[in-house]
This record gives sequence, C-alpha cells and structure tokens, in this order.
Amino acid sequence: MKKRLLTWLGCAAVLAVVAAAPVRAEFVQQNFQITTQSFNINYSFDVNQFDAALGTLTGMQVRLVSLLTTDLGIENTTVGASNYISAYLPSDWTVRRTSDNYLFTDCSPTVSVVSVGLPPYDGNTDYQPPSGQTFLGLTNSAGGLFFSSNAGLLTDFTGVGAVSLRLDAQLGALDVVGESGKTESGITANEMGSALIEVSYWYNAIPEPATALLLLMGVIGLGGRRFLKKG
Repeated sequence: MKKRLLTWLGCAAVLAVVAAAPVRAEFVQQNFQITTQSFNINYSFDVNQFDAALGTLTGMQVRLVSLLTTDLGIENTTVGASNYISAYLPSDWTVRRTSDNYLFTDCSPTVSVVSVGLPPYDGNTDYQPPSGQTFLGLTNSAGGLFFSSNAGLLTDFTGVGAVSLRLDAQLGALDVVGESGKTESGITANEMGSALIEVSYWYNAIPEPATALLLLMGVIGLGGRRFLKKG
C-alpha cells in the first residue's frame, strides 16, 4: 500500500513539474543587405518561415534602414544678382510581400543642401565657383519598423518553406528652390543607395524538462526509501 501511494505521489509531482515548466521568450532574426546604383527597381528576396518545432510564434517584426548617397551641384543662373539656393533629392523605399503587395514598412531618406548663398551668374553652368557649387558624397538615412501579432499573418509565416518579400527603391526628382523672382539650376550624379532589412520572429519556447525530471525522481526515490524503512 505504501509503495503504491509513493508511486502515485511521484507521478503527480512529475506532472506538476511538466505543467509548471517556465516559458522562455525567444527570437530568431534574418538579415538582408542590398546595395544599388540603379533606382526605380524591385528586388525580391526569400525569407524563411518560422519553424513551429521551436515553439509558438507570437509576433513578427520587419525593420528597414536605408541610406541615400549622391553628388549634388547647384548654380545661380540669375544675372546681376546673388541668390540663396536650397536643393532636395528625395527617395522612397518600401518592403512588401511579393504575392499581394502587402506593405510591411517604408522610409524616405532625402539628401539636401539648404540656403547656400551664391554670387551672380558667371555665364557658365558648370556648378563650380563663383556662381555654382558642387557637394560630393552627401548622405542621408532613414528607417521604418513594422511589428504584428496578427494571427493570420503569423500563420502565413509559419512552416518549413519561404515567403517572398520585395524591396522597392524609387528615386524622386531633384527639387531646386531659390529666392523669389530669381533663377537657379541643379544636377545630381553618382546616386547610390543601400538598405538593411531585418526580419525577426518572436516566439515562446518551452525548455526541455528532462534535467528537472531526473532530479525530481532522484529526490522522490530517496524520500521513498526512508519512508518505507520507517514503515
């Protein structure tokens, strides 16, 4: 009777440990680095789905960081008058799912020069002094972040295959602005862009309880021997 009672107590304790095993929040990440000297492009890449054997997927995150680099020249073309000139070169970057254009995140780095004072036009639109100026290697970066715990989306990204995503990089038109009633010109060259895309899966993982069970069984065994000797 005592042995049977001990057996049932041991089973109950083991089940209690399994049920109470702590849940750990973990994440896995995939990184993609894309560099281009051509804009108005669409670049597709495959993201591995989350392996359900690791645990329960609770959320996914897509992070985009993009960088725009260019040479930029401005020229005051106003005869007989100086001019304060600003110039802006915008770009637009998006990360979408290829199959349905689902938008995850976007960002818009813009390279600019602001309020550059230039003397009257020297007769040559060469973007060089005295009436012009060229800036080399101007850069600007921007970022976007997406996070979702939507069950339907998480289901789409769970499995043993891959999901195709697409990076779109669009370069806008150079906008050159001077003082009212005056004229100016601008030019860009050697445009280059780069993007870092991080796709992260957040999930709950249950640790292996084997070690805890062995320790518990050892304690139960020792306690059982003492109990039976007293009996």
